[in-house]
Amino acid sequence: MPKLLLVEDYESIRDVYFIALIEEGFQVDTASSGAEALDKTAHSEYDLICLDMVMLGYSGIEFLEAFRVRNPDSKTKVIILSNIDSPKIVERAKALAADQYLIKSHYTPKQLTAVICKELDLTPKA
Repeated sequence: MPKLLLVEDYESIRDVYFIALIEEGFQVDTASSGAEALDKTAHSEYDLICLDMVMLGYSGIEFLEAFRVRNPDSKTKVIILSNIDSPKIVERAKALAADQYLIKSHYTPKQLTAVICKELDLTPKA
């Protein structure tokens, strides 16, 4: 099963998504900041990173910039999951090769797992 990195600074939100992803059968690591996520990607390879944009210390955009510099040939897919609906930020994320930019409040954890399955060309569990 694919390996995911879930980057979310709010523990309660991270836990809800983590449970949904585990129930879908994914192997999931978590990070509570962009800096922690960058450290984890230096030591592990992921099929997909689910990334929040607004975090203390190191934003999702800053993580994505550093990740792309450190891993220019990476095949890791990135789905942004944020409540920031700024065209400027969406454009910047897509310029940094984010595969999708989702508005967090528009997706339940189950819907997110379906999006991730589709992005990884998998069939979601019923």
